[in-house]
Formats: sequence, structure tokens, C-alpha cells
Amino acid sequence: MKNPRLLIIDESVNLILLYKQELEDAGYFVDIANSFKTAIECINKKLYDLIIIETKLKDIKEYNILQAKLNDNRDIPLIINTASNNLKNESTLCSINADDCIAKSSNVSVLEEKVKDILYDFFVKY
Repeated sequence: MKNPRLLIIDESVNLILLYKQELEDAGYFVDIANSFKTAIECINKKLYDLIIIETKLKDIKEYNILQAKLNDNRDIPLIINTASNNLKNESTLCSINADDCIAKSSNVSVLEEKVKDILYDFFVKY
């Protein structure tokens, strides 16, 4: 498989820059968006192999547009990266058909492992 292209959507600029650096060091191409509006622009311009999204972003109108776009493009695996304490009951996990949900952390190893596993399942096993 070629180096996968990822999109990280989160309003925490410092955290997404950390994720971007670590995931690029692991061999991924990474784009970042700190709003749903920017994320929609990215998705309209490029094809992504996986999207990592924080669901608590503030721009709800654009979130609804992004949600519709993601539902239309179900061939893109999706990880929800959230600060919520109730991960498995995260209603957004179901509403946008996410592949998994993880706790937001500055320890990127959990995210890296989840990205690797989902991309393997999505592109190699099937």
C-alpha cells in the first residue's frame, strides 16, 4: 500500500500539529483542519485514506455538512478522537458511522496503533 493520506480535524492546533508530526514520522501524509469548514474544503480537494475527527468542534452548521459528506463517502475509514469520558456511548460514533473512537491524548502511540489497525483492516483484509 502506498503511504496513506490522513486528514485530522480538531480545533486544538497544538495537538493536531503534534499528531501531524508523529504520523508523518510514521510514514503517513497528513493534512490538518481546525474547523469543519476547512475540513470540507480539504475533502473536496483531496482523497483521504482515513479521517481522524474531534466531535466537539463548535461550528455545528458545518458539522452537519461534513457529516453528510462523510456518510456519502463511506469508503473512508473514520476515527473519532474525543475528550469525552464516555467513549463507547458517544452518540456521534453511530451517527457518522465511525470505525472507532479513542480518547484524546498527547500520547500519540495509541492513535498511531489505531490508524495502522484500521488501515490494515480496511485495505488489506478486504
